[in-house]
Amino acid sequence: MNLVLPFLWKEWRAQRSTLISYTLLIFTCLCLGLSLAPTHSWFEEGFGAHALSWFVLAGIFGVVAFVAPALVRAEFGAKDDQFVRRLPGVLWPAFGGKLLFLVLATITLPLLGLLVGELFVTARGQNWDGLVGWEWDGSTQVRWPAEVVFAGAALLLVPWIWALGTWLPGGRMAVGATALFVLLVGVCVTAVVRQSPKIENGIDWHVWLWAVAPLGLVTAGVSWGLGRRGGGPLRSARFGLCAAAVGLLPPSLWFADRAWDYHHPDPQQLAKLDVRGLSCDGRYVLAGGAAHEDFCLAWFRIDLQNGHVEQIAGIARGFGTELVRPYVWSMSMRGSYWRTYGEWGVDQNVLDLGTGTWTPIAYDRTKHVPVLPAELRERVLAERRERTLLRGPDGLRVWCEGTTMSFEEADGSVTRQEVPELKDASLWPAGHGVLGLGGKKRLFDFSQRQLRKEPVSLSSTFLVRGTLLWNADTKHWRKWTQCDPGAEPQPCDALDQCRVFGLFDDDHLLVGTWPNKWGIGGKLFLYRPADRSMTILPLPACVPGFSGLEEASPLFQRGSLLARDPTGGVWLTASNATRREFLRIDSATRSIEHRFGSGNDEHDAYQLLAFPDAHSVLVRQGARILRLDATRGTPTVLFPR
Repeated sequence: MNLVLPFLWKEWRAQRSTLISYTLLIFTCLCLGLSLAPTHSWFEEGFGAHALSWFVLAGIFGVVAFVAPALVRAEFGAKDDQFVRRLPGVLWPAFGGKLLFLVLATITLPLLGLLVGELFVTARGQNWDGLVGWEWDGSTQVRWPAEVVFAGAALLLVPWIWALGTWLPGGRMAVGATALFVLLVGVCVTAVVRQSPKIENGIDWHVWLWAVAPLGLVTAGVSWGLGRRGGGPLRSARFGLCAAAVGLLPPSLWFADRAWDYHHPDPQQLAKLDVRGLSCDGRYVLAGGAAHEDFCLAWFRIDLQNGHVEQIAGIARGFGTELVRPYVWSMSMRGSYWRTYGEWGVDQNVLDLGTGTWTPIAYDRTKHVPVLPAELRERVLAERRERTLLRGPDGLRVWCEGTTMSFEEADGSVTRQEVPELKDASLWPAGHGVLGLGGKKRLFDFSQRQLRKEPVSLSSTFLVRGTLLWNADTKHWRKWTQCDPGAEPQPCDALDQCRVFGLFDDDHLLVGTWPNKWGIGGKLFLYRPADRSMTILPLPACVPGFSGLEEASPLFQRGSLLARDPTGGVWLTASNATRREFLRIDSATRSIEHRFGSGNDEHDAYQLLAFPDAHSVLVRQGARILRLDATRGTPTVLFPR
């Protein structure tokens, strides 16, 4: 310490003229500038809070821009201050003296700025109460101005300015070199972040900020105490870079490990699971999973029979069933063939979910359609015909290939009809018909087997044995109109302000009314457009008090009729803020029975996936896939195991 204190005094002698001049000039300018600035146009924190923050910032700027760089530049000044050119044994005491001076200056200059700022604010009759804000729950929180936050980050780099100054001839451009060094590290980090969106939300990177200043001090000490022992800036740079590399290695390995986990999450410890589809036999699941709620999804093929999981694609891939036109939206996600593509639609393949095999395909960018090999195309079309959910009256199976609409007659024969208007359209099931979406909405009626000319809307259009019902108003005031071909539309008062779930059978629509804000008054009924009759379906005792009813379709399946379980039942959910109850409507007796319930947040709620058989239900709960007893709701975990 006896050697350190003289070097501390010598450092003060070397920098005092600069620091005194700087503080007098900057604080005077701030007082003049803030006195002339209008006080009515400041930020939320108020004039006093921001005035204080600028004074503190001025003190911090003095440390960053003057004190730290001058620790090296002073060595090239007067001869009695050239400590580094002395005997090698004096290097470490000189380092200690400079370090002590840096610590004292880092404490003193911001406190001096705070003191001058407090005097100025008090003289102006202001205060800095705006730094503390009240929250809705009655708690208080300090609202740091942005300039103070950035200044705190700059203080962490002060040791690095000193370290990089020893690497440069004469200690010049130390601040610029530090900015360039931080930019270089930032580019490397940004490259990883760009490939791993929102990775910063899922890792505790803040703890490494505490290592920035100590690592800078170690690097400065090695560059000074060892690098200058018989050498100059180049030797200091070599020693300092080695020390910096050793210090940056642990956080780099840690960050690389987290990035690897981002792209290759452990399927047994997923925080988020998105089930995209099931194979035709229900054994294999196509799902996206991530190790954190904010991460993008990596893709897995899950075998529900034995629990085997394999990652089949990374986060840069997308999956869909759009293989052959026309595309049919909201159909069942049960299928063998899945189209996958990379960013910008390149590198397209078809995955056979049942076998796990891949088939590369081309993409026609002029027609904006994938080009399938002939054999694969025929298999896809055969599965579409087999698994179509489009139905006409009396269970008539319907499917579309290109512009050809095909109808399977009662005797098993197939009638085909060309509908050129559906070219390049996407199809949306609408009861006994289908909407063609594209440049113009077109409605094709399966009963009359022709296009309809009446106005339609996407979410609220249904054909029931040729009778068209459509929403003629906003969703808050639903005005439905029943119209026959060629006739003027007529009001359908029974469906005003109602939610139409879909076709319950060939003659009835399943309809619900919205409960009031206390969850009272909602009802469920069947509506028959042919004679405008209504059949009330009594709700179980557990439903009143719930905010609303929704249809429960496996994987959000939508077809001509509401989805059914193997015994013909239609499933609904009744939800409130905390609970979700599953109900089943018996299609024969039209009675409603309560089956089981779950929580209603994203981690506890059940998402219906499939009905494996008459006695069980496949659901997703958070990042798990469960098989539930259809009556009691007893769970069996299928994934993860």
